[in-house]
Amino acid sequence: MKLISKDTPQSAPGKPGRTVPGAIIEIDKDATDQGFSARFICFTGYTLKDGRHPIMLQLIHHRKIKRYSIKGLTAHLSEWDPTSASVVTGTKGKAATDGILAGKMAEVKKHVRAMLRDEKLSLAAFDERWSAKKDRSTDTVKGWLYKIAEELEADGKHGYADTFTSTGRVFDRYMKGKEVKLRDLTPKILEGFAKDLKAQGCKPGSISVYMRTLRTGINRAIKAKVITIASYPFDTNQNEGFSMKGLKSGKRPRPLSPEDMERIKAFPMDAHPTLADSVRLFMFSYWSCGMNFIDMAKLRHSDIHSGVITYIRTKIAHHGEEEATIQPPVTEHMQAIMDHYSSDSPYVFPILNEAHATPKQVWNRSKKYLKQVNADLKKLATLLDIQVNLTFYVARHTYATRMFHAEVPVPRISRSLGHTSIKTTEHYLKHLDHKLLKDAMNEHL
Repeated sequence: MKLISKDTPQSAPGKPGRTVPGAIIEIDKDATDQGFSARFICFTGYTLKDGRHPIMLQLIHHRKIKRYSIKGLTAHLSEWDPTSASVVTGTKGKAATDGILAGKMAEVKKHVRAMLRDEKLSLAAFDERWSAKKDRSTDTVKGWLYKIAEELEADGKHGYADTFTSTGRVFDRYMKGKEVKLRDLTPKILEGFAKDLKAQGCKPGSISVYMRTLRTGINRAIKAKVITIASYPFDTNQNEGFSMKGLKSGKRPRPLSPEDMERIKAFPMDAHPTLADSVRLFMFSYWSCGMNFIDMAKLRHSDIHSGVITYIRTKIAHHGEEEATIQPPVTEHMQAIMDHYSSDSPYVFPILNEAHATPKQVWNRSKKYLKQVNADLKKLATLLDIQVNLTFYVARHTYATRMFHAEVPVPRISRSLGHTSIKTTEHYLKHLDHKLLKDAMNEHL
């Protein structure tokens, strides 16, 4: 594709002698919100000897335009259909033209996603990507992590994909944009990366996540035969490399004590209206068997029948509908919270709306809303003098702990939480607060 013109003042769509526009390519909403758009056009500003015009890709960002010709694609003005952004039915070679445009459309979306991921959305950044002779990014650390993220996104694993994306971005910042080949990733580079993260104020738990994500990426590269085992930079029984020891976080999610929970239950909502919604959502999670935030956000009135909620837990949906289906009963407390949010919306809670149409949009909105909820819970902890690092996830741990103290069998607790392995539930309960454990022993032993 050859660049025809760039940084051209935007002309009115369909202006004679310039362009006949086509339908806008549906790209990521985040890019659209930032004024970035893409479409295919019939460029009448240039006419070939046979009277045909080049079919081009046109990008607009902040009222500036770049246009790219598509090799071999031309059309008479009468053959161009602006509605479908392709040639009209019956035009010779339509199938081939449609195929080429579909491929280019996928490529545009890929580059837009990459620019958003790198936080470098611009016409210049797009041109650099589009004009590259050959994409060699997947043999670099950052490129490989991004490739894995794209595959996970395609599988609907948005949270896990974000982990690879953020690791690639943070590693790229540490390297100051210098590309590192997968085969050239050494223990020394990893040690420098870990030290830099610590110097930037990153906590041990977060450093551990970044390093484990890198290790997973390298393992996948070896399995895919992108690199050989000889390039493995991590410590093993047979290989002296970067050691993960000492990177685990000393802080684990702690359940709230019964006294702390009573203080939250009695929290004066009317006196603190800015925190009230976050408190209600926290308590609903606690009362609904530790429902995850994303599942609460997606919860619809149609999921509730005869006093029982039936939903597919997002995190384990790939395990199959039967295993991922959770059915917490609706308690009086839960019903009161749902009644508070009663509306014409299909959703129980005012987190999502019809604008969040795709799984990625749902994930992004939920993640943004959860960030605010967690900030509110920090303020709540300060107001109520709660010493636990209060986050939304604590509701889930507290539910599991209460059930354990009530002598509910661990397998039943595990099932209600939607754990696919009882070992995960045992891990929750393994780190019980010592005071809570002592109280439970005094009560039940």
